[in-house]
Amino acid sequence: VASNDARGGLGEALRWQGAGTRAEVLWRQLRRARARGDATLTQAMADYERAQLELLIGQGGAPSTKAASRAATRVTLKELRARVARAGKRLAASAPELSGHEALSAPSVSGVCKSLKRAKASLVNYVSFTRLAGTDVEAQYGAFVMDPRGCKVRWVALGAGSEIESAVAAWREGVAKATRCFVRKKKARFCKRPFRNLDKVGQALRAKVWAPVSRALGRSKRTWIVPDGALTNVAFDGLPDAKGTYLVEERTLGYLPYGAAAMGRPSTGGRRAASGAFVAGDLDYAQRPPSPGASLAAWQVCGPKGCGAATGAPVQLASAAGTRGAAVCGTQATWQSLPQTEAATVAATLSAKLGEDVWLASGPNGSEPAIRGALPGRRVVHLATHGYFADPLACGKPDPKKVAAALARPVGGQAGEQIVDPMAMSAVVLSGANSLAAAGSDPAADGVLSAREVARLDLRGTQVVALSACETGLGLAAAGEGNLGLSRAFLVAGAQQTVVSLWQVPSRETAALFTHFYTALAQGGRGRKGGVDAVDAMRAARLALIRQLRGRGLRQSTFLWAAFVPFASHL
Repeated sequence: VASNDARGGLGEALRWQGAGTRAEVLWRQLRRARARGDATLTQAMADYERAQLELLIGQGGAPSTKAASRAATRVTLKELRARVARAGKRLAASAPELSGHEALSAPSVSGVCKSLKRAKASLVNYVSFTRLAGTDVEAQYGAFVMDPRGCKVRWVALGAGSEIESAVAAWREGVAKATRCFVRKKKARFCKRPFRNLDKVGQALRAKVWAPVSRALGRSKRTWIVPDGALTNVAFDGLPDAKGTYLVEERTLGYLPYGAAAMGRPSTGGRRAASGAFVAGDLDYAQRPPSPGASLAAWQVCGPKGCGAATGAPVQLASAAGTRGAAVCGTQATWQSLPQTEAATVAATLSAKLGEDVWLASGPNGSEPAIRGALPGRRVVHLATHGYFADPLACGKPDPKKVAAALARPVGGQAGEQIVDPMAMSAVVLSGANSLAAAGSDPAADGVLSAREVARLDLRGTQVVALSACETGLGLAAAGEGNLGLSRAFLVAGAQQTVVSLWQVPSRETAALFTHFYTALAQGGRGRKGGVDAVDAMRAARLALIRQLRGRGLRQSTFLWAAFVPFASHL
Protein backbone atom coordinates (compact mmCIF):
# COMPACT_ATOMS: atom_id res chain seq x y z
CA VAL A 1 0.00 0.00 0.00
CA ALA A 2 2.70 2.46 1.03
CA SER A 3 4.71 2.27 -2.19
CA ASN A 4 1.62 3.01 -4.33
CA ASP A 5 -0.27 5.32 -1.97
CA ALA A 6 1.85 6.83 0.80
CA ARG A 7 -1.04 8.79 2.28
CA GLY A 8 -3.25 5.70 2.41
CA GLY A 9 -0.41 3.67 3.89
CA LEU A 10 0.12 6.22 6.68
CA GLY A 11 -3.61 6.15 7.35
CA GLU A 12 -3.44 2.38 7.89
CA ALA A 13 -0.40 2.74 10.14
CA LEU A 14 -2.15 5.39 12.24
CA ARG A 15 -5.01 2.97 12.85
CA TRP A 16 -3.02 -0.02 14.02
CA GLN A 17 0.12 1.43 15.63
CA GLY A 18 -0.44 1.87 19.35
CA ALA A 19 -3.94 0.38 19.21
CA GLY A 20 -3.25 -1.76 22.27
CA THR A 21 -1.96 1.16 24.32
CA ARG A 22 -4.86 3.40 23.32
CA ALA A 23 -7.29 0.63 24.26
CA GLU A 24 -5.70 0.24 27.70
CA VAL A 25 -5.88 3.99 28.33
CA LEU A 26 -9.55 4.00 27.29
CA TRP A 27 -10.29 1.00 29.49
CA ARG A 28 -8.86 2.81 32.52
CA GLN A 29 -10.94 5.88 31.75
CA LEU A 30 -14.05 3.75 31.34
CA ARG A 31 -13.48 2.14 34.72
CA ARG A 32 -13.46 5.58 36.32
CA ALA A 33 -16.62 6.57 34.45
CA ARG A 34 -18.39 3.26 35.18
CA ALA A 35 -18.10 3.87 38.91
CA ARG A 36 -20.87 6.47 38.58
CA GLY A 37 -23.42 3.72 37.74
CA ASP A 38 -25.00 5.69 34.87
CA ALA A 39 -27.39 3.47 32.83
CA THR A 40 -26.94 5.53 29.63
CA LEU A 41 -23.16 5.24 29.93
CA THR A 42 -23.40 1.49 30.54
CA GLN A 43 -25.47 1.00 27.37
CA ALA A 44 -23.11 3.21 25.34
CA MET A 45 -20.16 1.17 26.55
CA ALA A 46 -21.90 -2.09 25.54
CA ASP A 47 -22.67 -0.70 22.06
CA TYR A 48 -19.09 0.44 21.59
CA GLU A 49 -17.63 -2.90 22.68
CA ARG A 50 -20.01 -4.74 20.30
CA ALA A 51 -19.01 -2.52 17.36
CA GLN A 52 -15.33 -3.04 18.14
CA LEU A 53 -15.80 -6.81 18.31
CA GLU A 54 -17.58 -6.87 14.95
CA LEU A 55 -14.74 -4.88 13.38
CA LEU A 56 -12.17 -7.24 14.92
CA ILE A 57 -13.98 -10.26 13.47
CA GLY A 58 -14.24 -8.56 10.08
CA GLN A 59 -10.53 -7.83 10.00
CA GLY A 60 -9.60 -11.34 11.01
CA GLY A 61 -10.55 -13.11 7.79
CA ALA A 62 -7.93 -14.44 5.38
CA PRO A 63 -7.36 -12.18 2.32
CA SER A 64 -9.16 -13.35 -0.81
CA THR A 65 -7.37 -13.99 -4.10
CA LYS A 66 -10.35 -12.59 -6.07
CA ALA A 67 -10.51 -8.87 -6.78
CA ALA A 68 -14.30 -8.73 -6.34
CA SER A 69 -14.08 -10.37 -2.92
CA ARG A 70 -11.32 -8.00 -1.84
CA ALA A 71 -13.40 -5.00 -2.93
CA ALA A 72 -16.42 -6.29 -0.99
CA THR A 73 -14.24 -6.78 2.08
CA ARG A 74 -13.01 -3.18 1.85
CA VAL A 75 -16.61 -1.92 1.72
CA THR A 76 -17.56 -4.06 4.70
CA LEU A 77 -14.59 -2.87 6.76
CA LYS A 78 -15.37 0.74 5.88
CA GLU A 79 -18.91 0.34 7.20
CA LEU A 80 -17.70 -1.46 10.35
CA ARG A 81 -15.20 1.34 11.05
CA ALA A 82 -17.95 3.91 10.56
CA ARG A 83 -20.10 1.98 13.02
CA VAL A 84 -17.28 2.01 15.59
CA ALA A 85 -16.85 5.75 15.07
CA ARG A 86 -20.57 6.41 15.62
CA ALA A 87 -20.60 4.25 18.76
CA GLY A 88 -17.50 6.07 19.99
CA LYS A 89 -19.17 9.45 19.58
CA ARG A 90 -22.18 8.30 21.57
CA LEU A 91 -19.90 6.95 24.29
CA ALA A 92 -17.91 10.19 24.47
CA ALA A 93 -21.14 12.18 24.67
CA SER A 94 -22.30 10.16 27.69
CA ALA A 95 -19.07 10.73 29.69
CA PRO A 96 -17.51 14.23 29.75
CA GLU A 97 -14.07 12.90 30.70
CA LEU A 98 -13.99 10.90 27.45
CA SER A 99 -14.64 13.90 25.20
CA GLY A 100 -11.91 14.14 22.57
CA HIS A 101 -10.35 10.83 23.61
CA GLU A 102 -8.10 9.66 20.76
CA ALA A 103 -9.18 6.03 21.11
CA LEU A 104 -12.80 6.98 20.39
CA SER A 105 -12.13 8.65 17.06
CA ALA A 106 -10.40 7.26 14.01
CA PRO A 107 -6.96 8.87 13.58
CA SER A 108 -6.57 10.57 10.23
CA VAL A 109 -3.75 11.87 8.09
CA SER A 110 -5.47 15.24 7.84
CA GLY A 111 -5.72 15.44 11.63
CA VAL A 112 -2.01 14.70 11.97
CA CYS A 113 -1.23 17.37 9.38
CA LYS A 114 -3.21 20.02 11.27
CA SER A 115 -1.30 19.24 14.46
CA LEU A 116 2.06 19.35 12.68
CA LYS A 117 1.20 22.71 11.15
CA ARG A 118 0.36 24.14 14.58
CA ALA A 119 3.60 22.72 15.99
CA LYS A 120 5.66 23.78 12.93
CA ALA A 121 7.14 20.30 12.92
CA SER A 122 7.63 17.33 10.61
CA LEU A 123 6.91 13.65 11.30
CA VAL A 124 9.00 10.53 10.68
CA ASN A 125 6.87 7.46 11.39
CA TYR A 126 9.02 4.32 11.15
CA VAL A 127 7.38 0.99 10.39
CA SER A 128 8.74 -2.53 10.83
CA PHE A 129 6.73 -4.95 8.70
CA THR A 130 6.81 -8.18 6.71
CA ARG A 131 6.33 -8.35 2.96
CA LEU A 132 5.09 -11.35 1.02
CA ALA A 133 7.31 -12.15 -1.98
CA GLY A 134 5.79 -15.21 -3.58
CA THR A 135 5.96 -17.88 -0.90
CA ASP A 136 8.67 -16.04 1.04
CA VAL A 137 8.17 -13.61 3.91
CA GLU A 138 10.67 -10.75 4.07
CA ALA A 139 11.16 -8.46 7.07
CA GLN A 140 11.40 -4.83 5.98
CA TYR A 141 11.73 -1.33 7.41
CA GLY A 142 10.37 1.91 6.03
CA ALA A 143 9.20 5.33 7.11
CA PHE A 144 6.31 7.67 6.40
CA VAL A 145 7.59 11.23 6.26
CA MET A 146 5.23 14.21 6.47
CA ASP A 147 6.21 17.83 5.96
CA PRO A 148 3.55 20.19 7.36
CA ARG A 149 3.78 22.36 4.26
CA GLY A 150 1.14 20.97 1.91
CA CYS A 151 0.68 17.86 4.10
CA LYS A 152 2.43 15.70 1.52
CA VAL A 153 3.26 12.18 2.73
CA ARG A 154 6.31 10.39 1.35
CA TRP A 155 7.10 6.71 1.77
CA VAL A 156 10.80 5.94 2.21
CA ALA A 157 11.82 2.28 1.93
CA LEU A 158 14.80 1.58 4.19
CA GLY A 159 15.48 -1.99 3.12
CA ALA A 160 15.74 -5.46 4.55
CA GLY A 161 15.02 -5.91 8.22
CA SER A 162 18.13 -8.05 8.69
CA GLU A 163 20.39 -5.21 7.52
CA ILE A 164 18.70 -2.55 9.64
CA GLU A 165 18.66 -4.74 12.74
CA SER A 166 22.30 -5.75 12.24
CA ALA A 167 23.25 -2.05 12.12
CA VAL A 168 21.24 -1.39 15.30
CA ALA A 169 22.84 -4.40 17.01
CA ALA A 170 26.32 -3.14 16.09
CA TRP A 171 25.47 0.27 17.53
CA ARG A 172 24.06 -1.24 20.73
CA GLU A 173 27.23 -3.34 21.05
CA GLY A 174 29.18 -0.09 20.75
CA VAL A 175 27.13 1.29 23.64
CA ALA A 176 27.82 -1.88 25.64
CA LYS A 177 31.59 -1.61 25.07
CA ALA A 178 31.58 2.03 26.12
CA THR A 179 29.61 1.07 29.23
CA ARG A 180 32.02 -1.71 30.18
CA CYS A 181 34.99 0.61 29.77
CA PHE A 182 33.44 3.37 31.86
CA VAL A 183 32.41 0.99 34.64
CA ARG A 184 35.93 -0.46 34.73
CA LYS A 185 38.02 2.71 34.37
CA LYS A 186 35.66 5.21 36.04
CA LYS A 187 36.78 8.18 33.91
CA ALA A 188 35.60 9.20 30.45
CA ARG A 189 39.08 10.26 29.31
CA PHE A 190 40.27 6.65 29.61
CA CYS A 191 37.52 5.41 27.26
CA LYS A 192 38.20 7.46 24.14
CA ARG A 193 38.71 4.38 21.95
CA PRO A 194 35.29 2.77 22.63
CA PHE A 195 33.74 6.23 22.40
CA ARG A 196 35.26 6.66 18.92
CA ASN A 197 34.02 3.20 17.93
CA LEU A 198 30.51 4.08 19.09
CA ASP A 199 30.51 7.14 16.86
CA LYS A 200 31.84 5.07 13.95
CA VAL A 201 29.00 2.54 14.11
CA GLY A 202 26.64 5.45 14.78
CA GLN A 203 27.63 6.97 11.44
CA ALA A 204 26.83 3.68 9.69
CA LEU A 205 23.45 3.45 11.41
CA ARG A 206 22.62 7.05 10.55
CA ALA A 207 23.38 6.36 6.88
CA LYS A 208 20.84 3.53 6.89
CA VAL A 209 17.95 4.90 8.95
CA TRP A 210 18.23 8.69 8.92
CA ALA A 211 19.96 9.87 5.74
CA PRO A 212 17.22 8.45 3.46
CA VAL A 213 14.39 10.13 5.40
CA SER A 214 16.25 13.42 5.87
CA ARG A 215 16.12 13.98 2.12
CA ALA A 216 12.32 13.91 2.33
CA LEU A 217 12.10 16.38 5.23
CA GLY A 218 11.30 20.01 4.59
CA ARG A 219 12.80 23.08 6.20
CA SER A 220 11.30 22.41 9.62
CA LYS A 221 14.00 22.05 12.28
CA ARG A 222 11.67 20.26 14.70
CA THR A 223 10.89 16.61 13.97
CA TRP A 224 8.79 14.07 15.80
CA ILE A 225 9.96 10.46 15.52
CA VAL A 226 7.77 7.38 15.94
CA PRO A 227 10.25 4.49 16.34
CA ASP A 228 9.29 0.89 15.63
CA GLY A 229 10.95 -2.51 15.85
CA ALA A 230 14.64 -2.41 16.69
CA LEU A 231 14.67 1.37 16.21
CA THR A 232 12.90 1.78 19.57
CA ASN A 233 16.33 1.19 21.14
CA VAL A 234 18.12 3.93 19.17
CA ALA A 235 18.95 7.42 20.47
CA PHE A 236 18.76 9.31 17.17
CA ASP A 237 20.14 12.53 18.70
CA GLY A 238 23.50 10.84 19.21
CA LEU A 239 24.02 9.66 15.62
CA PRO A 240 26.90 11.63 14.03
CA ASP A 241 27.56 12.38 10.37
CA ALA A 242 30.92 11.89 8.64
CA LYS A 243 32.15 15.22 10.06
CA GLY A 244 31.30 14.25 13.62
CA THR A 245 28.26 16.54 13.87
CA TYR A 246 25.53 14.94 15.95
CA LEU A 247 21.93 14.98 14.82
CA VAL A 248 20.95 16.93 17.94
CA GLU A 249 23.17 19.77 16.70
CA GLU A 250 21.15 19.99 13.47
CA ARG A 251 17.53 19.75 14.61
CA THR A 252 15.20 19.31 17.58
CA LEU A 253 13.97 15.72 17.95
CA GLY A 254 11.03 14.55 20.02
CA TYR A 255 9.58 11.05 20.26
CA LEU A 256 6.00 9.80 20.08
CA PRO A 257 4.84 6.32 21.18
CA TYR A 258 2.74 5.83 18.01
CA GLY A 259 1.65 7.89 15.03
CA ALA A 260 -1.89 8.67 16.26
CA ALA A 261 -0.34 10.63 19.15
CA ALA A 262 0.53 13.28 16.55
CA MET A 263 -3.19 14.11 16.37
CA GLY A 264 -2.57 16.47 19.26
CA ARG A 265 -5.32 15.15 21.54
CA PRO A 266 -4.62 14.36 25.20
CA SER A 267 -4.11 10.61 25.39
CA THR A 268 -6.07 10.17 28.62
CA GLY A 269 -9.23 12.16 27.98
CA GLY A 270 -9.40 14.87 30.62
CA ARG A 271 -6.96 16.38 33.05
CA ARG A 272 -6.77 16.74 36.80
CA ALA A 273 -5.33 19.66 38.72
CA ALA A 274 -1.64 19.35 39.54
CA SER A 275 0.92 21.58 41.20
CA GLY A 276 4.44 21.51 42.53
CA ALA A 277 6.99 18.78 42.01
CA PHE A 278 8.28 15.59 43.57
CA VAL A 279 11.99 14.70 43.55
CA ALA A 280 13.65 11.53 44.87
CA GLY A 281 17.37 10.82 44.95
CA ASP A 282 20.35 9.83 47.11
CA LEU A 283 18.31 6.87 48.30
CA ASP A 284 19.45 4.22 50.77
CA TYR A 285 18.81 0.79 49.25
CA ALA A 286 20.06 -1.20 52.24
CA GLN A 287 18.18 0.21 55.23
CA ARG A 288 14.60 -0.90 55.64
CA PRO A 289 12.38 2.18 55.15
CA PRO A 290 10.08 3.46 57.89
CA SER A 291 6.31 3.45 57.56
CA PRO A 292 4.82 5.56 54.74
CA GLY A 293 3.68 8.14 57.31
CA ALA A 294 7.14 8.39 58.83
CA SER A 295 8.68 8.65 55.35
CA LEU A 296 6.38 11.55 54.46
CA ALA A 297 7.23 13.34 57.70
CA ALA A 298 10.94 13.12 56.88
CA TRP A 299 10.70 14.60 53.38
CA GLN A 300 12.17 18.04 52.81
CA VAL A 301 9.90 20.76 51.47
CA CYS A 302 11.64 23.14 49.07
CA GLY A 303 10.22 26.57 48.27
CA PRO A 304 11.45 29.61 46.36
CA LYS A 305 13.79 30.44 49.28
CA GLY A 306 15.35 26.96 49.46
CA CYS A 307 14.85 23.58 51.09
CA GLY A 308 14.09 22.92 54.72
CA ALA A 309 16.42 20.82 56.86
CA ALA A 310 16.19 17.06 56.32
CA THR A 311 14.90 15.07 59.26
CA GLY A 312 15.70 11.64 57.86
CA ALA A 313 18.89 9.67 58.47
CA PRO A 314 21.87 10.66 56.29
CA VAL A 315 22.94 8.43 53.40
CA GLN A 316 26.47 7.11 53.00
CA LEU A 317 27.27 7.92 49.37
CA ALA A 318 29.95 6.27 47.27
CA SER A 319 32.74 8.61 46.18
CA ALA A 320 33.74 6.77 42.99
CA ALA A 321 32.16 7.34 39.59
CA GLY A 322 29.49 4.84 38.67
CA THR A 323 26.48 4.03 36.56
CA ARG A 324 22.83 3.81 37.44
CA GLY A 325 21.44 0.33 36.85
CA ALA A 326 22.67 -3.17 36.23
CA ALA A 327 22.60 -5.50 33.23
CA VAL A 328 20.99 -8.29 35.25
CA CYS A 329 17.50 -9.34 36.24
CA GLY A 330 16.53 -6.44 38.46
CA THR A 331 14.85 -8.49 41.15
CA GLN A 332 18.04 -10.54 41.57
CA ALA A 333 20.38 -7.55 41.95
CA THR A 334 21.94 -5.99 45.02
CA TRP A 335 21.82 -2.24 44.51
CA GLN A 336 24.84 -0.18 45.45
CA SER A 337 24.72 3.41 46.70
CA LEU A 338 25.13 5.97 43.94
CA PRO A 339 27.52 8.89 43.92
CA GLN A 340 25.66 11.99 45.06
CA THR A 341 22.88 12.69 42.59
CA GLU A 342 21.45 15.93 41.24
CA ALA A 343 18.27 15.56 43.36
CA ALA A 344 18.85 18.47 45.77
CA THR A 345 19.93 20.81 42.95
CA VAL A 346 16.93 19.81 40.86
CA ALA A 347 14.56 20.40 43.79
CA ALA A 348 15.95 23.90 44.36
CA THR A 349 15.80 24.73 40.63
CA LEU A 350 12.22 23.48 40.32
CA SER A 351 11.03 25.37 43.39
CA ALA A 352 12.46 28.58 41.94
CA LYS A 353 10.85 27.92 38.54
CA LEU A 354 7.43 26.75 39.67
CA GLY A 355 7.00 29.07 42.61
CA GLU A 356 5.34 26.07 44.28
CA ASP A 357 6.38 23.58 46.93
CA VAL A 358 8.69 20.76 45.90
CA TRP A 359 8.92 17.57 47.95
CA LEU A 360 12.37 15.97 48.22
CA ALA A 361 12.71 12.35 49.40
CA SER A 362 16.12 10.88 50.19
CA GLY A 363 17.90 8.30 52.34
CA PRO A 364 15.65 5.52 53.66
CA ASN A 365 12.57 7.71 53.30
CA GLY A 366 11.84 7.01 49.63
CA SER A 367 9.61 4.04 50.38
CA GLU A 368 7.52 2.62 47.54
CA PRO A 369 4.08 3.13 49.17
CA ALA A 370 4.91 6.73 50.12
CA ILE A 371 6.22 7.63 46.66
CA ARG A 372 3.39 5.87 44.86
CA GLY A 373 0.95 7.94 46.89
CA ALA A 374 2.84 11.20 46.32
CA LEU A 375 3.14 11.12 42.51
CA PRO A 376 -0.52 11.85 41.58
CA GLY A 377 -1.16 15.59 41.60
CA ARG A 378 2.48 16.61 41.04
CA ARG A 379 3.18 18.73 37.95
CA VAL A 380 6.81 17.57 37.62
CA VAL A 381 8.36 14.30 38.84
CA HIS A 382 12.11 13.56 38.93
CA LEU A 383 13.48 10.19 40.12
CA ALA A 384 17.29 9.96 40.41
CA THR A 385 17.93 6.33 41.26
CA HIS A 386 18.69 2.91 39.82
CA GLY A 387 16.47 1.48 37.10
CA TYR A 388 16.47 -1.69 35.03
CA PHE A 389 14.93 -3.66 32.19
CA ALA A 390 14.93 -7.40 32.86
CA ASP A 391 15.01 -9.13 29.47
CA PRO A 392 12.73 -12.20 29.79
CA LEU A 393 15.09 -14.19 27.52
CA ALA A 394 17.86 -13.65 30.06
CA CYS A 395 15.67 -13.96 33.14
CA GLY A 396 13.75 -17.11 32.34
CA LYS A 397 10.90 -17.96 30.00
CA PRO A 398 7.33 -18.68 31.09
CA ASP A 399 6.20 -22.27 31.43
CA PRO A 400 4.50 -23.22 28.08
CA LYS A 401 1.88 -25.27 29.92
CA LYS A 402 0.94 -22.28 32.10
CA VAL A 403 0.76 -20.05 29.04
CA ALA A 404 -1.57 -22.48 27.25
CA ALA A 405 -3.78 -22.77 30.33
CA ALA A 406 -3.89 -18.99 30.74
CA LEU A 407 -4.82 -18.37 27.13
CA ALA A 408 -7.61 -20.97 27.36
CA ARG A 409 -9.33 -18.97 30.09
CA PRO A 410 -12.17 -16.57 29.25
CA VAL A 411 -11.43 -12.87 28.87
CA GLY A 412 -11.16 -11.24 32.27
CA GLY A 413 -9.33 -14.16 33.89
CA GLN A 414 -6.05 -13.83 35.74
CA ALA A 415 -3.89 -14.80 32.77
CA GLY A 416 -1.44 -12.04 33.55
CA GLU A 417 -0.31 -13.91 36.65
CA GLN A 418 0.64 -16.99 34.63
CA ILE A 419 2.65 -15.46 31.77
CA VAL A 420 5.37 -12.83 31.52
CA ASP A 421 3.83 -9.37 31.78
CA PRO A 422 6.06 -7.05 29.73
CA MET A 423 5.15 -4.17 32.04
CA ALA A 424 6.58 -6.10 34.99
CA MET A 425 10.05 -6.36 33.44
CA SER A 426 10.97 -2.68 33.87
CA ALA A 427 11.19 -0.78 37.16
CA VAL A 428 12.83 1.96 39.19
CA VAL A 429 14.49 1.06 42.48
CA LEU A 430 13.49 2.85 45.69
CA SER A 431 14.58 2.93 49.32
CA GLY A 432 15.14 -0.37 51.07
CA ALA A 433 15.00 -2.51 47.92
CA ASN A 434 17.85 -4.77 49.10
CA SER A 435 16.52 -5.47 52.58
CA LEU A 436 12.91 -5.77 51.42
CA ALA A 437 13.83 -8.27 48.69
CA ALA A 438 15.70 -10.40 51.22
CA ALA A 439 12.64 -10.36 53.49
CA GLY A 440 10.28 -11.40 50.67
CA SER A 441 8.08 -8.33 51.07
CA ASP A 442 4.70 -7.63 49.52
CA PRO A 443 5.20 -6.59 45.83
CA ALA A 444 3.30 -3.37 46.60
CA ALA A 445 5.96 -2.42 49.14
CA ASP A 446 9.13 -4.18 47.98
CA GLY A 447 11.11 -1.07 47.02
CA VAL A 448 10.74 -1.78 43.28
CA LEU A 449 8.19 0.33 41.40
CA SER A 450 7.39 -1.61 38.23
CA ALA A 451 5.92 -0.28 35.00
CA ARG A 452 2.71 -2.19 35.69
CA GLU A 453 2.36 -0.48 39.08
CA VAL A 454 3.03 2.90 37.45
CA ALA A 455 0.34 2.31 34.80
CA ARG A 456 -2.27 1.95 37.54
CA LEU A 457 -1.61 5.47 38.87
CA ASP A 458 -3.62 8.55 37.90
CA LEU A 459 -1.07 11.06 36.60
CA ARG A 460 -3.34 13.00 34.26
CA GLY A 461 -2.11 16.38 35.55
CA THR A 462 1.59 15.55 35.43
CA GLN A 463 3.44 17.48 32.72
CA VAL A 464 6.95 15.98 32.93
CA VAL A 465 8.34 12.76 34.43
CA ALA A 466 12.13 12.49 34.28
CA LEU A 467 13.60 9.10 35.12
CA SER A 468 17.25 9.83 35.84
CA ALA A 469 18.02 6.13 35.96
CA CYS A 470 19.36 3.38 33.74
CA GLU A 471 17.48 1.57 30.97
CA THR A 472 14.12 3.17 31.82
CA GLY A 473 13.43 3.57 28.08
CA LEU A 474 13.87 -0.10 27.31
CA GLY A 475 11.05 -2.61 27.33
CA LEU A 476 9.63 -5.68 25.68
CA ALA A 477 9.08 -4.90 21.99
CA ALA A 478 5.59 -5.62 20.64
CA ALA A 479 4.46 -5.32 17.03
CA GLY A 480 3.02 -1.86 16.43
CA GLU A 481 3.35 -0.92 20.11
CA GLY A 482 7.06 -0.12 20.49
CA ASN A 483 8.71 -0.87 23.82
CA LEU A 484 6.30 -1.81 26.59
CA GLY A 485 8.04 -0.54 29.70
CA LEU A 486 8.32 2.45 32.03
CA SER A 487 8.01 5.11 29.34
CA ARG A 488 4.76 3.64 28.05
CA ALA A 489 3.51 3.08 31.63
CA PHE A 490 3.84 6.75 32.59
CA LEU A 491 2.07 7.79 29.39
CA VAL A 492 -0.75 5.29 30.06
CA ALA A 493 -1.04 6.70 33.60
CA GLY A 494 -1.56 10.16 32.10
CA ALA A 495 1.83 11.90 32.17
CA GLN A 496 2.17 14.27 29.21
CA GLN A 497 5.94 13.88 28.74
CA THR A 498 8.52 11.38 29.98
CA VAL A 499 12.31 11.45 29.80
CA VAL A 500 13.79 7.95 29.88
CA SER A 501 17.16 6.30 29.25
CA LEU A 502 18.27 3.62 26.78
CA TRP A 503 21.39 2.40 28.60
CA GLN A 504 23.26 2.49 31.90
CA VAL A 505 24.04 6.15 32.44
CA PRO A 506 27.16 7.68 34.08
CA SER A 507 26.14 9.42 37.30
CA ARG A 508 28.37 12.51 37.08
CA GLU A 509 27.40 13.43 33.53
CA THR A 510 23.74 12.58 34.20
CA ALA A 511 23.69 14.99 37.13
CA ALA A 512 25.19 17.70 34.89
CA LEU A 513 22.73 16.94 32.08
CA PHE A 514 19.67 17.30 34.31
CA THR A 515 20.99 20.44 35.93
CA HIS A 516 21.16 21.92 32.41
CA PHE A 517 17.76 20.41 31.62
CA TYR A 518 15.87 22.09 34.45
CA THR A 519 17.72 25.36 33.95
CA ALA A 520 16.58 25.31 30.30
CA LEU A 521 13.08 24.32 31.40
CA ALA A 522 12.99 27.33 33.71
CA GLN A 523 14.26 29.70 31.03
CA GLY A 524 11.92 28.27 28.36
CA GLY A 525 8.77 29.01 30.34
CA ARG A 526 5.48 27.34 29.54
CA GLY A 527 5.88 26.23 25.94
CA ARG A 528 3.29 23.41 25.52
CA LYS A 529 -0.13 25.05 25.76
CA GLY A 530 0.58 26.43 29.21
CA GLY A 531 2.96 23.63 30.17
CA VAL A 532 6.68 22.99 30.10
CA ASP A 533 8.44 21.62 27.00
CA ALA A 534 10.79 18.74 27.77
CA VAL A 535 11.89 18.34 24.14
CA ASP A 536 13.38 21.82 23.80
CA ALA A 537 14.84 21.66 27.30
CA MET A 538 16.54 18.32 26.64
CA ARG A 539 18.10 19.57 23.40
CA ALA A 540 19.44 22.66 25.18
CA ALA A 541 20.86 20.44 27.95
CA ARG A 542 22.54 18.12 25.45
CA LEU A 543 24.15 21.00 23.56
CA ALA A 544 25.42 22.57 26.78
CA LEU A 545 26.99 19.29 27.92
CA ILE A 546 28.50 18.62 24.47
CA ARG A 547 30.22 22.02 24.63
CA GLN A 548 31.56 21.27 28.09
CA LEU A 549 32.87 17.85 27.06
CA ARG A 550 34.54 19.19 23.93
CA GLY A 551 36.19 21.78 26.12
CA ARG A 552 37.66 18.87 28.09
CA GLY A 553 38.98 17.26 24.89
CA LEU A 554 36.16 14.72 24.43
CA ARG A 555 35.01 15.06 20.81
CA GLN A 556 33.19 11.71 20.72
CA SER A 557 30.81 11.74 23.68
CA THR A 558 27.54 10.05 22.66
CA PHE A 559 27.65 7.61 25.56
CA LEU A 560 27.76 10.41 28.14
CA TRP A 561 24.65 12.38 27.14
CA ALA A 562 22.52 10.66 24.47
CA ALA A 563 20.88 7.93 26.57
CA PHE A 564 17.93 10.11 27.62
CA VAL A 565 15.09 10.52 25.12
CA PRO A 566 11.98 12.68 25.59
CA PHE A 567 8.63 11.02 24.78
CA ALA A 568 5.35 12.93 24.58
CA SER A 569 1.83 11.52 24.84
CA HIS A 570 0.65 13.98 22.18
CA LEU A 571 1.80 17.11 20.30
